[in-house]
Amino acid sequence: MRLRQLCTVLLVAVALGPHAASAAEPSGGEKRIALVIGNADYAAGRLANSVLDARSMAETLRELGFEVLAYENTGYREMRRAVAEFGERLTADGVALFYYAGHGMQVNGKNYLVPIDAEIKSERFVAAEALDADGVLNHMQEAKTRVNIVILDACRDNPFTTRFRGLARGLAFMPAPAGTYVAYATGPGSVAEDGEPGRNGIYTGELLKALREPGLRIEDVFKRVRIAVQARTENRQNPWDASSMTGDFFFNASASTPSLRAREEVRLEHGELALTSTIDGVEIFVNDQRVGETRRGRVLVIDRLGAGFYRVRAQRPGYRPWTREVQVALNERVEVEIELER
Repeated sequence: MRLRQLCTVLLVAVALGPHAASAAEPSGGEKRIALVIGNADYAAGRLANSVLDARSMAETLRELGFEVLAYENTGYREMRRAVAEFGERLTADGVALFYYAGHGMQVNGKNYLVPIDAEIKSERFVAAEALDADGVLNHMQEAKTRVNIVILDACRDNPFTTRFRGLARGLAFMPAPAGTYVAYATGPGSVAEDGEPGRNGIYTGELLKALREPGLRIEDVFKRVRIAVQARTENRQNPWDASSMTGDFFFNASASTPSLRAREEVRLEHGELALTSTIDGVEIFVNDQRVGETRRGRVLVIDRLGAGFYRVRAQRPGYRPWTREVQVALNERVEVEIELER
């Protein structure tokens, strides 16, 4: 048997019917079900980002109208039961999404997701100790769901693969029906950067932002992610994708509203909001519109505001959400310092 590390960080397989399209507020009674699993507490070493990534993904999917089954640090039996429960809830013509963050590996062309209690002594133990990823897709196809999405964030520094000989990097192809979109967080045979502890991984973090954007087709979502990841990693990580889709799919099909302008300069024409924080990477929303992120030593300025009250919301994984109502007057600049607490 040949064993390869599951090194393509994020695989998204979307099986689309002829009329696939959906919105943040599902119309026509469309049922959206998601199973989200994040495994980190392995005996061989704890992963820094996988549970946080899973929590953030679950929260975002709920915002997009999904009913989410969320699990953390699952053993083998709990993972199998979670997948079975997921399959029970799927309905014909609905939307099914599976997201997994943790260790994964490939043996003889099959992808396996590793529970935290796995005891993998050799290649022969993999099928007995880990979950076959194909089983999840089988549940989706049996339910005849209209849209099927599988996301595997499984390219970690895998301690299990060091026990086997002939290790080669790569991800096994997961068969899927016609109308499929496959997106990889990095090219085959490459390892993606995981990000800082206490924050989302680079690829998942950018994906979470893009998923919320209204009016983006799935192709546009991953194009934005690819551009952002390349910029953040200085092209060390190069996401790529392949598609056989014939229809359009929208995570959030609601009409896009004009974005508030954000810049880093002072120009008093109308009312202005000047936002600062001592913490990098805090996402800022004004009247529920995302306007950018904070950077230490910089001021995030939202200008051309009419007089009135504005709701300012700030969030960052690992911190409590922060909300204030701020009054803006014409030809005045209101400065707000955002202080997040853990």
